[in-house]
Amino acid sequence: MSGFSPIAAGVVLLALIASATRTFGSVGTETSPASKKFEQAVERTENLHLPLNRAYLYRQAAGAVAQRDKSEALALLKRALSDIDAAEVAVRSEGAVDDALLRQLEMGRRATILQMLRIDSGETLRLLAAPQTADADMELQHQVFDRVGSENSGTKGADLVRDAAARKLEFGVTPAVVAGYDVLRRRDAGAAKLFGAAIVFRLKTIDPASDPLAVSSAFALLKLQKGDGGRRDSKVNLSSSALDADSLTTLYQFIGDAFLAAQDPAVLVLTEKPSGYMQAMQQYAPEKAEELALALAAASTAAALAAPSTAQTAIATEQPTAEEKAQLEAARAQVQARLAAQIRETSTHTRLLSQRVGQTTLSAEERDNAVFAAVEEANRSLSLGRALAKDLEPEAFSNGELEFYGFGQLTGVVDSVSSILQRYALDHPGVAEDAASRLDGPEVQTEVELQIAIREMNGREGFSDDRDGRRHRMQDDLARPTP
Repeated sequence: MSGFSPIAAGVVLLALIASATRTFGSVGTETSPASKKFEQAVERTENLHLPLNRAYLYRQAAGAVAQRDKSEALALLKRALSDIDAAEVAVRSEGAVDDALLRQLEMGRRATILQMLRIDSGETLRLLAAPQTADADMELQHQVFDRVGSENSGTKGADLVRDAAARKLEFGVTPAVVAGYDVLRRRDAGAAKLFGAAIVFRLKTIDPASDPLAVSSAFALLKLQKGDGGRRDSKVNLSSSALDADSLTTLYQFIGDAFLAAQDPAVLVLTEKPSGYMQAMQQYAPEKAEELALALAAASTAAALAAPSTAQTAIATEQPTAEEKAQLEAARAQVQARLAAQIRETSTHTRLLSQRVGQTTLSAEERDNAVFAAVEEANRSLSLGRALAKDLEPEAFSNGELEFYGFGQLTGVVDSVSSILQRYALDHPGVAEDAASRLDGPEVQTEVELQIAIREMNGREGFSDDRDGRRHRMQDDLARPTP
């Protein structure tokens, strides 16, 4: 297996769509007006342009219904994953792949899967059974396997982890497989040793030059054998209790071939260096170690001869002058300062207006006016941000749509006005919804209308699971995937 092709991702997408497509029809089956508003707000989410915005709102909706109806929450999260997978297929089908966008999609996928894991670990495991991009995220897969093992004590938990990891191994050696091995060895050392041997045996059928994911997985597997030296220890301390000698021989032969094939740096994890592995390789795979040593010596000589031409190439490459860089940075700084000043002003006025909205001694008209004034204040910052979008650093808009998943200053503006409208909607739903419809941009209107519907549906307690709500913005789930 050589990574994940658009075709493979498409297969996963079709499976997700088949399972999620209109299982979501159960949402909103309650007859209350608040539930109907919630259903309508969720359906309007489909009109958003950015797939990560749609996924973000589906996660908020899922968090709102998770405690009441787990199946509804899972259906919403599957819709989010379908949108993310479809977007990834589209990105990979283009001539020049946007790596930054792929990383953003992976972060969105990770947040969605982790939220699903909290709701139903078994369903998450079934969803991840097929080959998919998430297999490359070892930390995520480790959390999934660990949760499944913990929720099923004793032999049953270890068996579930082993069986799920074994199904993954049928499609190739990936970080997901290694994650399963690591969780298994903490629960059943004997089963883990057998499974580790099966992983290494599968490496015999893989060409390192054509499967960088298997290469990174092999290094990850070997690093699990490290002793107390930890990250500061450049050498790998072997443990025969984890992998037998024959497996270690095969593993070091594969790693030696990986170093030999790594003429293209993309084939090998860039942080890896042969020197940290040579001593053990000489012990377990001496012929491969000798072959690698000769190749390294030849490469060192070639690099020394190529050094002058490399320097000349660097000089010949056109680069912006220091003055041009300074001018560009100064222009961006002015844009940022202008927007920051407007946001500070909006924040100050919004706090005062929020206080007026909460003063029940004021007349209904006065409080209504304060609500609409808060929307106008938010629009000042949002409209200025749209006008300056192309010069913002970091970017806050994509194709004219505010990126909610970016968690920047402008999303904070939306949070503030949304909080006011949510509270006001409990007693004055018509006014709050009218005010939300006047917000700058259909995506902002949709986001706030959904939050109002959630608040109305769940009553004065607010979100049913605030950890999945917008106020915390999924901060515990936003760590970048482990390579």
